Amino acid sequence: MEQPPQRIARRAALAGLAGAGLVGASWAGAGVGAARPFGTAPVGAQERSDPTDPADPGGPMSVSVRSFGAVGDGRTDDAPAFREAIAAVQDAGGGVVVVPAGVHNLAPEGDRPWALRIPSHVSLRGVGATASVLRLAPDVGNTVRLLSTQGLDSAHFSVSHLTLDGNRVLNRNAPVVEQRHGVFLWGVTDVVVEHCVIRRFTGDAVYVGTASTDVVVRHCELRDTDRNGVTLAGDGEIRHVTIAHNRFEGVAVQDIDSEPNDGALQVADVVVVGNVIDSNPTSRYAITTAGADRDVRNHGWRIVANEIRNGGVSLLWVDDATVSGNHIDLTGSTRSDSVGVEVRHHCNHLVVANNTIRGGVHGIRAVSSRGSQPPRHLTIDANQVVGAITPFEAWGVRSAQVVGNLFDATEAEPRSGTGGDGRADVDDDDRAAVVIRTTRPVDWVNFNANTVVADRGVGVRLWLSHGPVGEAMLTDNVVVADGPLDAGFEVRGVDEYLEDSGTVCIATNVVGGRAEVAVAVPDGFVYLAGGTSGSGDARLCGTGSPQGRVRGAIGATYQRLDGGSGSTSYVKEGDAGGVDGWRAVATSSP
Repeated sequence: MEQPPQRIARRAALAGLAGAGLVGASWAGAGVGAARPFGTAPVGAQERSDPTDPADPGGPMSVSVRSFGAVGDGRTDDAPAFREAIAAVQDAGGGVVVVPAGVHNLAPEGDRPWALRIPSHVSLRGVGATASVLRLAPDVGNTVRLLSTQGLDSAHFSVSHLTLDGNRVLNRNAPVVEQRHGVFLWGVTDVVVEHCVIRRFTGDAVYVGTASTDVVVRHCELRDTDRNGVTLAGDGEIRHVTIAHNRFEGVAVQDIDSEPNDGALQVADVVVVGNVIDSNPTSRYAITTAGADRDVRNHGWRIVANEIRNGGVSLLWVDDATVSGNHIDLTGSTRSDSVGVEVRHHCNHLVVANNTIRGGVHGIRAVSSRGSQPPRHLTIDANQVVGAITPFEAWGVRSAQVVGNLFDATEAEPRSGTGGDGRADVDDDDRAAVVIRTTRPVDWVNFNANTVVADRGVGVRLWLSHGPVGEAMLTDNVVVADGPLDAGFEVRGVDEYLEDSGTVCIATNVVGGRAEVAVAVPDGFVYLAGGTSGSGDARLCGTGSPQGRVRGAIGATYQRLDGGSGSTSYVKEGDAGGVDGWRAVATSSP
């Protein structure tokens, strides 16, 4: 059995909250998880100064397409002039093709699947993203890309300070063609796409494909596409991709999507940082990683400091990933299965930390499908999840540490039903702010030093089903009942699976407010080390006598819920930490 990491001590901040009376209502206010006005981060092409004189040509030659006959009137096909200019710079050993102001229509040459191809060491540079426009000509073929490197193995070039327009209204053949992309990078090395507006394509704005490495997409606007904003895909390894400080808006499917095909081996070393993503309210995910099998997967992702609205982050078939410092606002999502961060099967060594998530059905969710490898070695640390129906849930996770988070369900809209996979615990009559369910054998799960605020149902539910637990430690947490909770902590399924389990411990937690009970223990055996303290009506309880089956510290109290001929109230007077030593202190009515 895998061993859990070293226990993390209770944080002084949580003790301070407990001492202050555990008033949870104010935590969901502007001071916790409050969003600044969306989209105020200074990213995207429109925030950048447009150059009037492209300097630093980056090679021995700098030419204007106008010198080769380009008109830029929005009617003339300027593609022949562009091709001549590109060829001249290539023959000279590299440099820059300058695109002056104007709208330059570009049509493919014959039946070729591109309007322009960019060879090595030849960069395209406009005089400003709003001034220099490259537009795909109307009525082009189904797979025509505006800019492409297909068949060239291009390297060391850039595309900058341009608008790339897919002319979607005049190129929206029926059915919609998803392979008509803006920038199609295939087998490239050392490429930068920056300070561009890329819009109105029926496919992707930017497609990074087979055997590409060292690709940067930064300070761009990617919007109004029928498919994805940036796609990483193909059947060859893709490495070292940076997607930074862009603005995504009006993207129909995923804003950023990784989907390696068979034989791709992996999409590795990807940084997604500082982007503003206004996702489609009908799309569940804004950012996705996916794979095909144990050999076709993602590795080394860093999703950091992004501002995302309406969509979440989905991690699937990925190793060594960090999702940190992001602000995710799901209050505008129309999905019944919306999620802030979802970790799915075949994921290993993932960190989800210091994110702020507002609204939605699920805040942070870790799940696995039957027959697949469950997530392993997860760290969920110091996140603030406010207003989700279920701020945190783990279903069938092999090993996880959940530490120092705020999970606040008090602003959640009441809702019945389930999410897309039918397993979401969102029924308003049986809600839990936190759900930890063992749908398969679990090595260890630590739920430590978290703050949970709820106003209905249960604060934290430990649900043993379809598999034993090596170790489950729910310790040093604060549960605030900001409404009439059935229980601060609830344990289910102990009668069938706990005897085969190792250590299951709910200990040294604080339950305060309007909880009916601190810990609800059903029939069977449960290990409760150190007792659970509570205030108000909170108490340790269960059905049947605690003698011989409920462990507790000296001084712990127990309330029997099923009444009957025995005593209903007990106090622990002996056998510290053991199952004996309970004494009845009240007698039920005959």
